Amino acid sequence: MFTKYLFIFSLTILFCANQVDAQFFEAYGVKLGISSFQINAHRTIVTQRRMDLAYSDMNERFVAPTISFWTTIYRGMYWASDCELSYLSKGGKNTNKFTSYKNEDLTYITTVTYNYLQFVPIIRFFPNYEPINPYITFSLPINYEIGVQNNLSKQSEKWLLSYQIGIGSEFIFNNSSKYFFEVRYSIDTKNFHILKFRDDIPQSASDFNLEEKHEGYIFSFGIHL
Repeated sequence: MFTKYLFIFSLTILFCANQVDAQFFEAYGVKLGISSFQINAHRTIVTQRRMDLAYSDMNERFVAPTISFWTTIYRGMYWASDCELSYLSKGGKNTNKFTSYKNEDLTYITTVTYNYLQFVPIIRFFPNYEPINPYITFSLPINYEIGVQNNLSKQSEKWLLSYQIGIGSEFIFNNSSKYFFEVRYSIDTKNFHILKFRDDIPQSASDFNLEEKHEGYIFSFGIHL
């Protein structure tokens, strides 16, 4: 699956490389921002009718800082190809409120955090306006897990591929200083954690398969260096 997407992306770059007025390695810089993710979970209840039920215990949004270093590999009149190396955290949060035996109202918060390094190939489309240049991005980030905090299952994938689509805008001042703001929607292409129960045990309403994906948004502010 990943090889197919990479092949399509490479063909797109090669096909468009003949565009006139193109510039290669035109810019580089840094992005700072925050990510807001939740765990999009789906539990399949194993019965004779294979009933599907939506399920998520970590459905509250988890917010964390993110940092990226980027470069523009190719820039034409109306589109560009960028690459990013990013550090970000994904995960989920669950808040439980209950009353203790002393009749005290208590709140217990559980947070699961997955830290990733991302390599992000990006295609960016824009109308080439100044001083404000809006654009649309599409990317297929490659995620490598470098750490987990409070992983209740200890069963997570080291490598993940995601989809990202976003919007942004460049702001150009004095024909030299360039800043931009971006918002991206992101979701994994496969489950980062799968619990599969045995097929040889008697089927009952308590037997299920749990599949989970990270889903969220990335808000970032960047500058050309």
